[in-house]
Amino acid sequence: MKYDFEMDLDEQSSVGIIAAQIKPGSKVLEFRPGNGRLTKHLIGAKNCQVSIVELDKELFDFVSEFSQDGFYGDISNQTVKGFCSICNKESRVTLFMRKTRTTSDGQYTKKGDYICFDSTVCNQQISDLSYFYHFLNKIQ
Repeated sequence: MKYDFEMDLDEQSSVGIIAAQIKPGSKVLEFRPGNGRLTKHLIGAKNCQVSIVELDKELFDFVSEFSQDGFYGDISNQTVKGFCSICNKESRVTLFMRKTRTTSDGQYTKKGDYICFDSTVCNQQISDLSYFYHFLNKIQ
């Protein structure tokens, strides 16, 4: 399995800092969960509802076995100045496209919108969750 190493919850580590900020019972959208160590911790130890967004199909299939919901897709490497669909603030945005298999022959459809290229900036700018929920509904 990719990214197979122990998770460090020490509050000096980046994962520990993130985990400490999440309140028990929270709804969490986790981008790029890797093999799901933090996802499992949030579900098991903090009783959170965790949805994932993963860009790697193998990791998506693995983590979606225990996450509440998930999206598999691509993020463009190109950025433009525009408004993010999640935080509704102007910043450097990139196109996120969710891939969904619609037929047995392996063809996919894509749905997406522009989101902040820097997820930390996006998280800091969120002031109204209605835009976030609209984004989720749009890509479902």
